[in-house]
Amino acid sequence: RAKVRGTIPYQELVQKVQATRLAPRSTRLFHILGVISSGEVRRGRGMLTAVVVQKNGAMEPGSGFYRLAKSLGYKVKTPKEFWLRELKRIYVYWRGKP
Repeated sequence: RAKVRGTIPYQELVQKVQATRLAPRSTRLFHILGVISSGEVRRGRGMLTAVVVQKNGAMEPGSGFYRLAKSLGYKVKTPKEFWLRELKRIYVYWRGKP
């Protein structure tokens, strides 16, 4: 989704996962997303899981995304602004990938 400057709801993401069964609000899913973002941050590419959002309401990541960001050393003064900056960052990176 980052390549096409899009997002994906948690529910749609778990439907696409074939290796295991996941629920949209499961701790297993959140752990996997945390591992992905942590690895991407270590590689300097930003929190890739910024593309995973809630289906209803603000269509933003859940609170776990922001907690993870803080644990990774990010300053999250205004959650929505942080998320939008991170989205832009990953869109720029992934746009150039084949």
